[in-house]
Amino acid sequence: MTDLVRVSIQGEEDRLEDPTPVQLLSSLATRGKLGRFTGAVTERRGTWTCICLLEDDLLHCGEEEDWQIVVGTCAELENVPEYVGWGQVSVWLEHGDWVLTLCSPDEQEETGNDIVVWERNEFCEHCATAVIAQAPFARDSSVKLNAALHHIAQP
Repeated sequence: MTDLVRVSIQGEEDRLEDPTPVQLLSSLATRGKLGRFTGAVTERRGTWTCICLLEDDLLHCGEEEDWQIVVGTCAELENVPEYVGWGQVSVWLEHGDWVLTLCSPDEQEETGNDIVVWERNEFCEHCATAVIAQAPFARDSSVKLNAALHHIAQP
């Protein structure tokens, strides 16, 4: 994506161009529009913090359309921190037919990647995911996710 953020694209090796979300993020990062997000990624501040800052940066520059924060279970991803209050769940991003996962600081160190991009079907099959709640990028997305997760937790 940029010299600062390292992206791994899973799936078709013969792809002629990067997936749309990678093109968008690369363009915005090159123009300096994702400073908080790229800073958090390079500082290895953790998945949840990076997702929140990406949402903020995209909202600030008006590029939030088609982005979703998804909360669910996924054995391949690190759980969100306990302070978020959602229990043992993971979080990832969706944009069209693509899923973006942010690597934990340990994964960044081990693999050299910061973001992994998947085709949605491959992600769901490979990672055995179950979606619990999702919300489009918006100023109130965390409120919507909190409400949905609270509702699900109620007997």
